[in-house]
Amino acid sequence: MSGAGERRRDIGAAIACTDTRGRVLLVKQRLTGTWLLPGGALEDGESAEDGALRELREETGCEADGLAFVARYDVAWPNEGFTGAVHIFRATARGEARPEAGSAIRWADPNDLADAHPALRRELADLGLRRDDDADIARAFRDIGMGMRRTG
Repeated sequence: MSGAGERRRDIGAAIACTDTRGRVLLVKQRLTGTWLLPGGALEDGESAEDGALRELREETGCEADGLAFVARYDVAWPNEGFTGAVHIFRATARGEARPEAGSAIRWADPNDLADAHPALRRELADLGLRRDDDADIARAFRDIGMGMRRTG
């Protein structure tokens, strides 16, 4: 059992924030160098909503307006040591985005991400922010040994 303040490694939350130009805020993950939505593991006792807001604040310095639940995924990525659920939210970022130490952030056109991670492609497509091919996304998941199934 996790102690107070510890992160649950089996439940995560991420948040897609867009600007007035339709760009999405992305964070470069420190360990993998992969561009993803701001997000991460929930802390013990934390709701998915609160976790998404906290992660956005920690990783970008922004607050969120109009937080809305979009989807829940069961994710299996054994090579990266994660199996569990990820909750995806959408909001508008408020404040000036700045990266946390050792990371980077960028605003990107969702349809101009040639090297996008399959999880990001799936999330952006489900958010209605990106045009993508489901079969191509499925192949990309297979290529990296990852599974991601929408369950809610």
